[in-house]
Amino acid sequence: MSEHRYQLVALLDYGQVKDLPDSLRLGYAKLVLAMADSDPLMAKLSVEELGIKTLSTHADGDQELLMLARKMFDTKFPSGVTMISPFSEDSSLNKITVQRFPEELFSVLRTMQLLRGLSVGMRIYCSCAEQWRPIAEEVLYKAGRLKEYVAFNICIPFNTNANHEAESKPESEPQLTLLDTGKASNL
Repeated sequence: MSEHRYQLVALLDYGQVKDLPDSLRLGYAKLVLAMADSDPLMAKLSVEELGIKTLSTHADGDQELLMLARKMFDTKFPSGVTMISPFSEDSSLNKITVQRFPEELFSVLRTMQLLRGLSVGMRIYCSCAEQWRPIAEEVLYKAGRLKEYVAFNICIPFNTNANHEAESKPESEPQLTLLDTGKASNL
């Protein structure tokens, strides 16, 4: 038996494969950009486009909605958070009520929760939204919903240190314009 310095883990679960309608696929791509860019307004518009209906009781509802979106659809814990529980006092669900959630998105939600559990268990602290940003940009560009698109080959170093933030963005980023039903907003 030989010893390997590096061990690789592959998780293949074809039971989680699901075709999403284009409207949800594009809406999710837009939400990925909003989460990666920490853009509360774009997150709000993306959540609405996905058909998720919410009611906020929080003074800063858009920022809290971005936090909720990250807790639902990203693997990285928000800054200062070590555990996410929908039953805790400071849970986003106590500040924002989810009134409607499309059935087709439950598989996406469940998959993200599984990925978060795996990443925490293996001490790999990264954001799927940040990793998937180039893919979301390409999808939106090909659908005519992103005005400009510059492909970057970004290599993210493997890091198991929770306190280390890997640099994942190039030093000078292009200004991107997202097209949304005739309205343009700069990213």
